[in-house]
Amino acid sequence: MILRSRRRFALRTAILFISLVGATTLLVSETSLGITEQSNRRKSVVEGKVVLLAEPEKQVFTSGEPITVKFSLRNETNQEIYIVQTDPRKDNEVEIKNVRGEKIPLSEKGRKLLDSPVLLRIVSKIAAAQSFEYTVALSDLYDFPREGVYSVVVKRKFLKRDKKTFAEVQSNPVTVTVGR
Repeated sequence: MILRSRRRFALRTAILFISLVGATTLLVSETSLGITEQSNRRKSVVEGKVVLLAEPEKQVFTSGEPITVKFSLRNETNQEIYIVQTDPRKDNEVEIKNVRGEKIPLSEKGRKLLDSPVLLRIVSKIAAAQSFEYTVALSDLYDFPREGVYSVVVKRKFLKRDKKTFAEVQSNPVTVTVGR
């Protein structure tokens, strides 16, 4: 009897997760054939029902070119949320890793930017079923050391309806390729 109720719970949880995530990213890995294919199409990662979607503006960036990623913060709840805006480069916690899993450190310019004082804060409301879109130039914060493939994950804080409690949402991981 316990086994049957666990199966029902697992099935309900899986259905709920699939309906919330709305998987639109293709992520196929077949180890028996040695085939791995990954696409940067939008895939949501759910924190409650506030979703942060990430998508690079291009599939391949040339070395020295600005590396930009578009974000969409979606409020899929039935209540409004609030975000504090200062500078898109400062409003997010970014983690970039190379193919070996090593974190890419901030550039000198990025350290100065993040350490600079905040001159203006704007609190914006995101109504239920609405979204807020913005772009971040990662190359303003990080020196991508050379050509290669990098994994990017971003976290962003938002205020709940009470305007006192912060929560955090994490983006889907995206792959940024830097070529010649």
